Amino acid sequence: MRTLWKFQAKKDTLWVKWISWKYGDDLWAWTPRKDDSILFKKMVLIHDELVSLSGSVDAASQLLQKWNMKAGTGADAAYRFLSNGPGIWPWKPLIWKSCLLPKHRFIMWMFAHKRLLTKDRQPYVSDKRCVFGYPQDESHDHLFFHCKFAVDLWTKLTAWLGLQIRFTTSNRLL
Repeated sequence: MRTLWKFQAKKDTLWVKWISWKYGDDLWAWTPRKDDSILFKKMVLIHDELVSLSGSVDAASQLLQKWNMKAGTGADAAYRFLSNGPGIWPWKPLIWKSCLLPKHRFIMWMFAHKRLLTKDRQPYVSDKRCVFGYPQDESHDHLFFHCKFAVDLWTKLTAWLGLQIRFTTSNRLL
């Protein structure tokens, strides 16, 4: 985001001059090519998401200018805008209890952020089918909520706890 700010503010740096020469002065018209750097491709993804969330190119451009003018708080405002909220997590008190082991906290945090290394997140794994032998591909939601093994486990657990709820997503669980 900061590099987009620098480009829009027309900072007189070698990098901005080079990007302008290679891709043009209109950052909203940029399209990545196959041989472009990962940084440039990520910048295009970020500006596409910014346009999508703000509603138009003009609104996105105004947001970048507003964030660029806020010394010290512009990055925070941009992060809050792109993360869709102030970062309040309902599961936070569950994870950061002193009675939990650090490895359990870490796994729970990874689960809450959908960052566990399931087969669908591993590009080098060719067989992405469920580890329990079901024909669906292993993903976060499948492994914890849609797999027959997980559904049976949740059913038994909620019955044992006396709950009348069915967990279908991590947002509903947390």
